[in-house]
Amino acid sequence: MVSNNVAQEVSRSLVGGGRRMAAQSASQADRAATAVSKMAGDTRIAARVDAQAASVLDGVQNAWNNLKTASGQVRLWEKKGYATRDQSADFAWAKPNHLRVDALGTTAVYNGGDTIQARMFFFTQSVSLDSPLATSLRGYRVNQTDLRSLFTALLDPQTTVRYAGTATVDNKAAHLLELGNVDRMLPGIQKATVAIDQKTSMPLRFEGSDGQEVVYRSELTGLKVNPKLASGTFEV
Repeated sequence: MVSNNVAQEVSRSLVGGGRRMAAQSASQADRAATAVSKMAGDTRIAARVDAQAASVLDGVQNAWNNLKTASGQVRLWEKKGYATRDQSADFAWAKPNHLRVDALGTTAVYNGGDTIQARMFFFTQSVSLDSPLATSLRGYRVNQTDLRSLFTALLDPQTTVRYAGTATVDNKAAHLLELGNVDRMLPGIQKATVAIDQKTSMPLRFEGSDGQEVVYRSELTGLKVNPKLASGTFEV
């Protein structure tokens, strides 16, 4: 017995992913993990990535290879039609598919599969990824929007990547990469711009557009790379 607010806060904080993506996410990430290292000899991939972007992606590839855990805060903003939604949450993440989100007294834990475990005070509930209560405003699910999926979008050989300059995000100097062919991961997103920390090569912000209009933004702040997480972090 959990109120709709529980499901809403669970889903709207970082909940996204679907059965199709759940089945494909691991294989996509595995393919993506070797994409950058093959660029020099793969003319098909090289044609999709400009030289400056390839250099940044080398760092992203190394960051993914060395990444085990992460934590920080995430701010999500979405728009669908005239409706918008803006919320923030604390998160902890670990390979291969573990995510914890804490927002407004609600804890949501995802450990792969087709369900999310939610807790609000003394009440717990198992929420299906396919449930309308477990999707964001634009219908995204957890394994479409988590950290693993962000790396997958960057490193997938089907993604086109163009260097788009620099910016400051969370007081950090960042490279900007413009991604194309990402709507297979986030339906309705025709192109995206990702900010990459110049020091750590970690993604800091993902901004997705439908045409010329930004309709989805995910920004990570206070990001810690490979922190030691407490035992039981991914339990409710």
